[in-house]
Amino acid sequence: MIPRLPKGYSHPMRVGEGAFASVYRVRQTALERLVAIKVLHEKDPAKKRDIVKEATTQARIQADCIPQVFHVFEWRSQVCIVMEWIKGVPLSSLVAHFPSAEERLWLADHVIRSLAALHTLGFAHRDLKPENILVSPDKGIMLVDFGFTKNVIDGQQSVSGVVKGTPAYMAPELWSGGRGIDTMRCDVFAAGRIVHDILPRDTYAEFTAQCTSDDPAKRPASGAEMLALWQCAAPHIGQPDWRRLAQALSSEQLAVKLASAARLLLHDGREDEAYWLLVESIEENPKNVEAVSLMNSFPKYVQRKRVQRRIWYGSVVAICACLLLFAFVVGRHSRDWSMGGGPGLAGMPMHKDGTAMLAGALRARSVVTGRVPLRCDSSGCGRLCGTLLVAGGSPHGKLLINGVAMERVTEYQSGISLAPGPHSLAWLDENGRMQWREKIQMLPFETKIVSVAAAQRN
Repeated sequence: MIPRLPKGYSHPMRVGEGAFASVYRVRQTALERLVAIKVLHEKDPAKKRDIVKEATTQARIQADCIPQVFHVFEWRSQVCIVMEWIKGVPLSSLVAHFPSAEERLWLADHVIRSLAALHTLGFAHRDLKPENILVSPDKGIMLVDFGFTKNVIDGQQSVSGVVKGTPAYMAPELWSGGRGIDTMRCDVFAAGRIVHDILPRDTYAEFTAQCTSDDPAKRPASGAEMLALWQCAAPHIGQPDWRRLAQALSSEQLAVKLASAARLLLHDGREDEAYWLLVESIEENPKNVEAVSLMNSFPKYVQRKRVQRRIWYGSVVAICACLLLFAFVVGRHSRDWSMGGGPGLAGMPMHKDGTAMLAGALRARSVVTGRVPLRCDSSGCGRLCGTLLVAGGSPHGKLLINGVAMERVTEYQSGISLAPGPHSLAWLDENGRMQWREKIQMLPFETKIVSVAAAQRN
């Protein structure tokens, strides 16, 4: 799963993942450019402050072989370092694809030149290895992953301590853990090992042996001295078409990462971001089977995901509606309806037809309704009843419901609870003459208002 990164950064693609940090290539929307964000998982506040200071130091490095640091900030308790995005292939991958002898010589030459440029600025890398050297078809050799960088000139202390690096490329003195270790000579040792791996067997053996000597004093003191020694050992370096090999391999690897990121984004429902990553993946490598397959199935996949989301949302809405209805039923059942302190259901007279006089309010032509109890029929069957309110009748008249006369009171203070279904209503004057008759259909919870005066006028 690819997390949602800070606002202003979209279309994430995971570049690398480790125990202490994750690196993503993202689009910085405000400036419309691709950048790399390194998210460090450090939780200790003191160490996070040190990391921010070290990132500030890295930002001062200005060299063609070094990715530029743009910004550092804290997000969700994690330190994020925004850096220049470099499209390239790790040196280890490129060497594994059997470059020619001329290409190997060019690679070794530019690794040494890059280290010399870094040391000239007063910085030691301290974790040189083939995986941290990118070969970019646009920019050549780039030194990356400066998590252990140390400014040697001003004596700034590194966050990471002393013993850091990859064992195969660590100088012997680092294992002792003592003080006064020359980090530039340690970089020279690592670069000597890398050059030995790049060059054909037994080529320039004397040079590599001097650079990887167990005695630090016998090594070149810095990358600049290493470069001078190298130029004496290999004075003639050609200019092979290394960009061809780097371009093909970097495009192939980038296309795979883009397709993998698109698949994860699709699974997370982020179709817009996934689409553009798929487009870029196919542009980088039209033969990428995974990207082409995902693009062909993209409309169906998106439609299926949308249907699944609609079903999920509909299910949530239905469950919420059922819960609300249940709460409503329980609430109505648990309380009697009362108005202004009037009587509730308890103690009200019950009739043979299942009606009862309930609490309500009718004064002149004003009608006010309130809560209605749910179980109110005399049959005890628990049916949900409605409420009938009658307005405008003569004080001396009588109301008949289903042929049964309701008891007359001086003033109506209650509604009449009726079971769901059809009912016949009639009004008799004081002489017993029928003044009005009507049939109604009562629904559960319904409050129906009938005006006798209006019915008589009609």
